[in-house]
Amino acid sequence: MAKVTFHLQGLPTVERKINRAVNRMASRLGTEVRQALQSKTPVRTGRARKGWTKQTKGKNIRIQNRVPYVPFLEKGTSRMRAANNGRGIIGPALQLVKRTKIK
Repeated sequence: MAKVTFHLQGLPTVERKINRAVNRMASRLGTEVRQALQSKTPVRTGRARKGWTKQTKGKNIRIQNRVPYVPFLEKGTSRMRAANNGRGIIGPALQLVKRTKIK
């Protein structure tokens, strides 16, 4: 009976390269989502649009806007419809990113 043995060399290097590529892709995706959110944010003074920030830590991406009235633009109020004809900001922005990626 024959015995076959495999010895893989360079596996840690390949793993590092894959991790770097995934991290770069995550960062690019985060940038595209942030830009889409900015484009779908209505402008009166520009404060809400400029408020979108992206933080990337490895594969984790955090996109947030700390401007206090952004939830009202997203959800609307009893006296005001949400942005983008009542659809908010996040949904239309994600649809925009999805349309540009899937062709």
